[in-house]
Amino acid sequence: MVSHSLKNSSESINGILVSDSSDSPKKLRITDAIPLSHLSISLAARADISLQQVSLYLKKANLHLAGFYVAYSSEAMIASNYLSPSSTEFVNLLSSMSSNPLIIIKLEIPPPSTKSSDTPPLFKAFSLSDKSQLLTQIPLNGFESSEIQSVPFKLSLKDHNNIYDFDDHLDNTSLDWLQNLQYNSLLSKY
Repeated sequence: MVSHSLKNSSESINGILVSDSSDSPKKLRITDAIPLSHLSISLAARADISLQQVSLYLKKANLHLAGFYVAYSSEAMIASNYLSPSSTEFVNLLSSMSSNPLIIIKLEIPPPSTKSSDTPPLFKAFSLSDKSQLLTQIPLNGFESSEIQSVPFKLSLKDHNNIYDFDDHLDNTSLDWLQNLQYNSLLSKY
């Protein structure tokens, strides 16, 4: 999530949160994130195609949809407890694919020039209130660790170019956006 945002620092980004179980959100363990877009998610055809591919991948890998992550480029959206209208529409679409309520993580990422782990990104977890745009903050266990949050900052800025989302895949279909194996091998060194 952090690298996806650092790679596309001037754009709002979003993606899917993945779990290896279908437990309720209180017991849910997020095991992966699939970067979807650094362009507008309001393009219905693009969203439908990417979600079909995510759904097939999750089913084949015996994984489950856990939620949605977003990092906005707009200061106003970063500071608010709301999702943008297009993000709300997308989360409502995702909700129809899951039997459990979705977790929504908003990231507030320091500027890309920041290389120190002294300013880790801030993760905030939310649930969506009644299919509106209002977010209700919920506890997020495990992401508080400065070690977890600082790992992407240990990578060089060029390493973040090795993470691909669906938009990148549309530009070059050879790019692995569902598993990001090349990027994950870089992360495994930490």
